[in-house]
Amino acid sequence: MASEAADALIPNRPVATATGDPSFPTSGLTFTSSAFSDPQGAGTYAKTQWRMAEISGPGINGYVAGTPRKYEIHSIWTQESTATPGSVTIPYGIATPGKTYRVRVRHQDNTGRWSRWSAPAQFAATTPPPGLLMHYWNFNALNSANLLTATETIGGGTITPILTNGAAVVDDNGQEFFAENARDNDPAGKHLRVNNPLGATLTFALPTTGYENAVVKYETRRSGQGAGLQNVSYTVNGSTWIPFTTITVVDGTPVLQLLDFRNVAVADDNPLFAVRVTFQQGAGGTAGNNRFDNFTIEGDELDVQPGTYAYWRNEHFTGGDRVDEAISGPEATPAGDGISNIMRYAHGVGPYDPVLHLMPVLVKDGSTLKFRFRFDSTRTDLVW
Repeated sequence: MASEAADALIPNRPVATATGDPSFPTSGLTFTSSAFSDPQGAGTYAKTQWRMAEISGPGINGYVAGTPRKYEIHSIWTQESTATPGSVTIPYGIATPGKTYRVRVRHQDNTGRWSRWSAPAQFAATTPPPGLLMHYWNFNALNSANLLTATETIGGGTITPILTNGAAVVDDNGQEFFAENARDNDPAGKHLRVNNPLGATLTFALPTTGYENAVVKYETRRSGQGAGLQNVSYTVNGSTWIPFTTITVVDGTPVLQLLDFRNVAVADDNPLFAVRVTFQQGAGGTAGNNRFDNFTIEGDELDVQPGTYAYWRNEHFTGGDRVDEAISGPEATPAGDGISNIMRYAHGVGPYDPVLHLMPVLVKDGSTLKFRFRFDSTRTDLVW
């Protein structure tokens, strides 16, 4: 601070302002920086740095009497950017509901000088409202044969294990699971145990047809000799797997994991969306187990616009049929007459209505042959 005070050429101190939901849900923490300003004049901007830290002590929301104070000096999240100062959103899962945080911002010029940190934007984080549930496994099936069957699904939600080198999936109970992510007031009950996880792969098929802003959550822990890392990847085409994150698995009280796909646009409204978990030793062992409970994916229902295939699909199909590509997909032929859904949509009829009389026909106009077909300009997503 003394060096900053002695340097009259450092950038001016910026201002950090909370510009997201004023209730500060952990899923929507957005802050905005004031514009860059520098005594050396215009055109000297280099970068912006953000930081967030938890604070805790008597009189601060979330403080537990008798626990050590937490000071702002220890940041839990930082971000740098060379883009023009603007807004930043704290990744979902960094802040914990019920705790208090401070966010600050500073600017650097092209001589390497940093401004002073802004005054703090302080807030108490809250629990975000739940999204709409697409798929859910509570692993509480009375019959172990149904362990991997989805408790709730909009259609197409499955778990497919690949088991080698002695790996196995079984049900179990206890182990300090406490239904943190359970829905419908379900008890902790049973959970999924993966024995010898280094030889296992779990693939979760999670169609998001009709939904966007997907967020996956699940509770997990390991045994002392269980794999210490879970590698998470995803697919949007059913064949190419894209690395997403690596989770450090605790040997202790289960931890709720959050996988935020809201910024992965291709995960929206995607019947092929899936998540895969593989295992790595890390700080764990080569045997033991990893355990899972209350696996969910939630999101927001798409605002489907009239004059689109998605609207036609929602209008004519319900339940699992709506997300089943073999029934309601554009190339599907549920009527069994060889006429695809996309052709029926184009001609303004339902999936099971007569359509042959509307199909394109080849006609002779003098010495010219022409195709004649019904054209509907309101079908804005078709190329005729």
